[in-house]
Amino acid sequence: MLGALAILVSTSTQAQGPADWNTAGNFGLNPVNSFLGTTNGVPINFRTNNILRMRLTESLPGQVIGSYINENLSGNLGIGAFTSPNVSQPFSLLHLDNGGVQFSGYRPWFRPGMTVTNGSDLGWIGLKNEGDDLNHLTLAWADNTAGDGDKHTHPIQCVA
Repeated sequence: MLGALAILVSTSTQAQGPADWNTAGNFGLNPVNSFLGTTNGVPINFRTNNILRMRLTESLPGQVIGSYINENLSGNLGIGAFTSPNVSQPFSLLHLDNGGVQFSGYRPWFRPGMTVTNGSDLGWIGLKNEGDDLNHLTLAWADNTAGDGDKHTHPIQCVA
């Protein structure tokens, strides 16, 4: 990921204030006050060919996903398009989107895990907190498209 961050940096310096990040590297930085990021409420967007490829969300408390209100999407990393109105922000700490169009199957306990959306399918793997420091490794899958018939008879397969 550091290699990807190097692409976003600048070789210029500002007229006033500290130097910008340099593509040839920086020296003498203080990790307390030197960072790559924003100080206002905007996400960090990564683009290639001016197409959004990855987003680190800003503070996003109180979001709505389907029937769930007050969801915290702050600091989630999304890789992919996120062009559907139903899948416009990453749902969990890591979300891979390949043109997902539905949120059906989402649950509030998805935050500490990885969501994958592709068309009408949604998958998630992560630690589901059951309370009292009890967490279960959980794999969830959802598909709400009518007319798929029985082609998903065995949606979760373990292959040795």
